[in-house]
Amino acid sequence: MSLGSAISETVLGGGVDTLARLASFLAAGGLAGGLLASIRLMDQLTSISVTMSGAAIALLLYGVSPKEAIALGGAFALGIFLSLNNIAVISAIQLGVHPEYRGRLNSLYNILLKAGPALGALVFGCVSELIDIRAAVMLSAISLLIVLRLLLRVKTSL
Repeated sequence: MSLGSAISETVLGGGVDTLARLASFLAAGGLAGGLLASIRLMDQLTSISVTMSGAAIALLLYGVSPKEAIALGGAFALGIFLSLNNIAVISAIQLGVHPEYRGRLNSLYNILLKAGPALGALVFGCVSELIDIRAAVMLSAISLLIVLRLLLRVKTSL
């Protein structure tokens, strides 16, 4: 949500009320994602791929659209995809990692989950100072898809 204030002010031209709506829709999407996770529709790798792709598209809707209604829909979808992705990754670790390494990998994942957004916000802030915030959001979404492609390439080579 570290993007929220920049998006509400710079992209949408709003203020605190707009930020509150964006945060609320993102949180509601997270709750909806948690409920959807109980309906297991696909395996973990497919779920991780679909949710990362969906998050990239939702990020574009959330961070690039000058229309608040579209940005709110993007925030809701982003909440769903991020929640489902987190659940899929944790499930993949629990089901696919040898028990003696499971705790270590869970710890590493949690460190990345906690530190990653702060580092990402720092990099995003620096990049958006150099280029337009919308271009920085697009670059972030493209980077997410590149990481997904690299992860899939590593998975298929194992």
